Amino acid sequence: MTATDSHVPASPASSASADPLGGLDLRIDPWAVEQGAETQIDPEAEDAAEVRLEVEVAPEAWAPIVPAKVAMPRSVCFVDGVRRIDLRVMRVLSEEGVPTICYGAFGSWAVGAVEVRPTTMPTRPREAAYLIQRVGRALLIGGGHEVPDVPLGPGIVYLGAAIDMNDPIAPQIRLHRQMRVAEEMLGRELAAVEGRLVIMDGPLSFEDKQKGFALGAVKRLHQLYLPRELLGILQKLGRGERTPIFHIGGRYPRYSWFVRLSETGPTEPPWSGLMRLELHEHVGVERGVMLANLSAGVLPEFSPARGHDPRAPQNLLPIGALEHHLRHALGDQMLIRRHLETLVRRHSRENAR
Repeated sequence: MTATDSHVPASPASSASADPLGGLDLRIDPWAVEQGAETQIDPEAEDAAEVRLEVEVAPEAWAPIVPAKVAMPRSVCFVDGVRRIDLRVMRVLSEEGVPTICYGAFGSWAVGAVEVRPTTMPTRPREAAYLIQRVGRALLIGGGHEVPDVPLGPGIVYLGAAIDMNDPIAPQIRLHRQMRVAEEMLGRELAAVEGRLVIMDGPLSFEDKQKGFALGAVKRLHQLYLPRELLGILQKLGRGERTPIFHIGGRYPRYSWFVRLSETGPTEPPWSGLMRLELHEHVGVERGVMLANLSAGVLPEFSPARGHDPRAPQNLLPIGALEHHLRHALGDQMLIRRHLETLVRRHSRENAR
């Protein structure tokens, strides 16, 4: 087969075109396609946020900060949760002879923590262990009508939960909310132990003060919060460097800052490799600076290399391992789905008699 017969396109090096991209300055999103974009910035969201920049330094003095060394805590706990829809269902109600459809779902969630502790062994400076695991299941149905608990087998009970909103997406939203509440309860419990730092995967949604120290680690950047004139600082951050602390108001008043987990490659967007951290405002600026320095020094050590994880480097190694562990704890999805389908079909046949 000659070159003219081939269906394989010519490589850029052998192409006759001087610039096949026509002058476009393109970058490659490092996250795997099925995970969505690493950055999904809403340009209008920044205007809605109540942001104070002059927390640590004045805005005109903002520059990348190389953090001072901070003593490692005796324990670092990473908290995360997973959820899944086991089976979507529809409840049929008859009101004055007219059938009404209420959307629902059988869903499961699991939350847990990985604890990392320093060791005295030079060849193994840290050791990690799964600390706590909690599993919940729910039958969530819209329409506001009472929903019974449904036992499926030994140790597997779907707790009935009525949802006022009757929408196909409502059960998934409520399931996510249940998981987030369980994550917050676990995070508060772990942070109450003296000498422990808790890293919550995702935004920090604690509405009131909590004991100890808990940081929210935001992987995907939906908002940058900073004014346009300060965005260039994000590009200048080196690995393990951070921005100054700023304050975000609203329902969850908190301090926040950006940390670079890995250097940006030549084909990657300028804000690639960043993570935004959050801290409840009650901790105060002085301790906030200490924790910001600690996060910049510690978290890059837990960031996976590109290619190791579809959301690298933001999906930290302990979080990735915990997610895998928690999905296993939910049980075999196909087996549970078959049991649920059998249960629903049997009940339908009995009601039809």
